[in-house]
Order: sequence, then structure tokens, then C-alpha cells
Amino acid sequence: MKKYYKTAFASAIAASMLCSSVYASPAFKTVGELCSCLLNTANGNLKTGYEQPGTINSTNEWHAAIDAATANLTESITLNIKDFSESVYNINTIADYDISVSAEGVIKGDTAAITYTFSYSPNYRIVAAYNDKSLMSVLTGEELAALMKAQEIHDSIITPDMSYYERELTIHNYLAANYRYDIEAATNPNANNVRTHSITGLLLDGKGVCEAYSNAFMLLCRMSGIKCYLATGELDGVRHQWNIVELNGEYYNVDLTSDDPVPDEPGKIYYNYLNLSDAEISKTHRLDSSNIKCSGLRFNYYSYNNLVVSNREDLLILLNDKLNRGIREITFKTEGGYILYDAEDIKAAAEDRGLTSVSVVGDYGKEGIFTVTFK
Repeated sequence: MKKYYKTAFASAIAASMLCSSVYASPAFKTVGELCSCLLNTANGNLKTGYEQPGTINSTNEWHAAIDAATANLTESITLNIKDFSESVYNINTIADYDISVSAEGVIKGDTAAITYTFSYSPNYRIVAAYNDKSLMSVLTGEELAALMKAQEIHDSIITPDMSYYERELTIHNYLAANYRYDIEAATNPNANNVRTHSITGLLLDGKGVCEAYSNAFMLLCRMSGIKCYLATGELDGVRHQWNIVELNGEYYNVDLTSDDPVPDEPGKIYYNYLNLSDAEISKTHRLDSSNIKCSGLRFNYYSYNNLVVSNREDLLILLNDKLNRGIREITFKTEGGYILYDAEDIKAAAEDRGLTSVSVVGDYGKEGIFTVTFK
């Protein structure tokens, strides 16, 4: 008879792709529908635990049982596992940023009765409850308030006539313009990390870090009918989380956090990381792992809006077109081997226009994104 006990907790950011194999269409059409579901449901308690009948004979069966329990925000599940081995049935393969797990049980002969107890992050709870109305009673009051806030935002900015790209762009712009990156939480070890990493913290406090941005973006996209998932890895060597979206059958990376200026600049939005392929985002990001490959090109922000230049002639055509329409701040992307080493090609567009100065933000000497302001 052997006593077994172990606990696994999440790392600062999940170590793997958090993609659900089942995608739910928008659970609520209006904030009123959500309100009616929320009435008299909030108590904050997880669904009670249970013992699964029968015997687990493989890791595939084990994962299926765990997945079913966590999808329903179950507090605990007891499994009878044949030929149990701690190294084979490793709870570290279950735990991630959104779920922590403890395991305790007794091994008798070739079978073990193991009870797994779960704790869920606010992000996981909110998204799970949105996808499954029966889980609303599990949410705390603040989690319900955050979900209500998300539905109100969606209903105020999204209209039925929008394309999916327009919906994605609107959500991207709204979050970047109205919320700010929590610099203190990112640099202060004593900050409330759970809250600032959550949808609750971002939508109710107005600030958060990458997990908050990516989860709020995912929730609003799903409310809009856009398939959206979480991706984790590194940005310039630092642990990071962003999103993957599906548009017209193609997949793209979106890093909303990196498109919101730090420190915050009210009204300022970047589009450097809106709908990038894996090849493009890999220049700055390292993805842990994914069963989704992002190879889409059409809906990259710069390509879709004809802001890509591959030679001097393309650049002058673009700048002159914008200037002729009275636009004085212009952002574009260079590619195809076209390299700006100075501002001379840009200044050529300002000749004989009465413009007295030009400022350029971007990295000369390599392909990239430049913002030009004429005065």
C-alpha cells in the first residue's frame, strides 16, 4: 500500500499552445441575453467532484477524463488507474498557467485510486462559462462583472454587417486604445499578479499584462464569431502570450500587447503584429509548440491596406497618394529587399508641397515598418 501525493502549479505563462479542440460559436447574441442568464446564478463554487466508474488503462483515457473534468470546471475527480506510474501519469502535463493540479491517492496492487483536485485561473473560468452557460454559477461576482463588461464592449463596437477582419480590427483597436500595459506589475514582484494577468483585472481596472490582453482579445473575438486561441512562448527572450486567429480558412498570429505602446500613449495604436505568419512573427517571437500553422498572408494589416513597398517607385506612389489626401502621418512596411538607409527617398515626396520638415520612426538599414510625419 503506497500513499501518493503531488502538486503541480502553473508557470508564469503556459508552456504550450492552449487550443481547445472544440470551438463554440457565440454563446450570447446580446448583453440582455447574458443578463438573463446571470440572474440568481452567481455563487463562485466549483462543480462538485466525482469518481469516474471503470478503470483507466492508458494515458489517452486518462487525458480524456481529465479534459472532461476541467472543461466543466470540476473541483476534483477520482480515477482508478491500472498499472499506475507517477512518471507516466505525470500531472505536470496537465498543469499550465490556467490550471493548477494536486493529486493524492492509494496504490493497491496494479491499480491506483487517484483523486485530482483542480484550481482554475479567472481567465479559464470566464471563457469556460461563456462557452457553456451551465457554468455561470461557478463564476465569482467580479468574474461575472468582467464577462458582462466584455459583452457590453462587444455589443457597442461590433455590428452584424462587419466582415470578420473588420471585427478583429475593431476589437484590436478598442483594447489598445482603452487599456494600458501594467508596467508596475511587470517589474514589481509584490504586485497582484493573478489579477493583472486576468480578463477581470484588465476590463475592471483598465490595465493588465500580456495574458490579460490575449485572453480579453480571445473572449471578444469568440463573441464576434471569430475562432481565436492562445499562443505562448517568448518575445525577445522573455516569456509571453499572444493569439492565433482564423480568417477565411487561414491562420494568423496577433500580438495585441505589442501593438499597445508602452508607456501608454492615448489614442496611439500600432499594427506591427496584426495578422502575421509564423515566418514573420518568428523574427521576434519564439512559439513553444502548436498544432496550428499560421501561413496566411492576405489579412496582414500592411498587405491588406496596401501599405507595403518593395522599391523606391512604390514608396513615392504611396506617399504622394496619402499626401494628396491630406494625410500627414503615414506608416508603411518595406520588404522584397528594399532597404532605406536614410530619409532621402521619403523627402522626395515632399518636394514642392510647402512642407518644411519630415520625421521618420523606424530602423534604417533593414526591412521593417516606418512611420513618417510631414509638417
